[in-house]
Amino acid sequence: MKERWQTIILVFVVLVVAGFTRRVSETEVPAAPLGNMTPDAAGTSKSAPAGNVSFQRASVVESAIGSSRRAPVRLWTVLDPALSAHEGLLYSLDDETALWSKNATGEWPIASVVKLLTAVTVMENMGGNKKVAVSEAALTDGGDAGGLKSGEVYATQDLLKVMLLSSSNDAAAVFAEAGGGGAREFVREMQEKAVKMGMAQTHIDDPAGLSALTVSSPSDLLRLIRYILGNHPQIFTWSRTPQFLVQPLNDPVSHTVQNINPLVADARFLGGKTGTLQSAGENFVGVLSFHDRRIAVILLGSMDRVHDVNLILDWAGRAYTW
Repeated sequence: MKERWQTIILVFVVLVVAGFTRRVSETEVPAAPLGNMTPDAAGTSKSAPAGNVSFQRASVVESAIGSSRRAPVRLWTVLDPALSAHEGLLYSLDDETALWSKNATGEWPIASVVKLLTAVTVMENMGGNKKVAVSEAALTDGGDAGGLKSGEVYATQDLLKVMLLSSSNDAAAVFAEAGGGGAREFVREMQEKAVKMGMAQTHIDDPAGLSALTVSSPSDLLRLIRYILGNHPQIFTWSRTPQFLVQPLNDPVSHTVQNINPLVADARFLGGKTGTLQSAGENFVGVLSFHDRRIAVILLGSMDRVHDVNLILDWAGRAYTW
């Protein structure tokens, strides 16, 4: 009789343990938190775009055991930096944290920085392998950067590299002309894409940035950076290439295009674009590696953008604990 009761108790214990184990195994590990969708100081959402792994703060495993990385903490004994830039924003993409800002929502002529949006428009409307021809009319937009010649035919991705590295206004004009609806239609499409990205302080007047009416803000340009990283990261990859040997599809003669961005020599540089205009001063929009993070650096209206980039990163190293 005693052995019978022992057997019953043992069976009961086994059933209880089995049921508990099943409930644990069927319980999903919660996904990493993506934020509460509250706009931050940069005017962007704390949450990553849905389905975009690039901006998730942690993996599922990290959410279960706790991420080893913590957001940088400000040391308020370190004063804000004295930069020459009229507007700017320093933002940790991996922490989704604004580290510094100055007139972040103010409009400013962005000059050739707009070519980043031009590249997005080309990639989404034409793709990377469409053939585009250089016309005589496209070569009248000013400057000879890129060394393009009338009658040459390029694959769009090769001409994009020419435009980004040498900041070729001619290449931007070729794309606007090849869009099918003419230059004004291409500009309208650029504006439409900016609106869809939530770039409320952005107005596009031309695809090259020659017009002072082509304006944006640091917070809008952060949205553009995030969009490129999430949808067309090759644009930044191309922009960090020191030089590029380009050959027209209809000509056996090739030529080398040099990257005119001085920050390409900086090992921290992960991609971006400069822009210069008399009414704009020196602009820079890009991503740099800093303390194992991707840091968006946006400076508009600088007197010396390279100096300001180094100054703001040096300041960030002292003003935050990492």
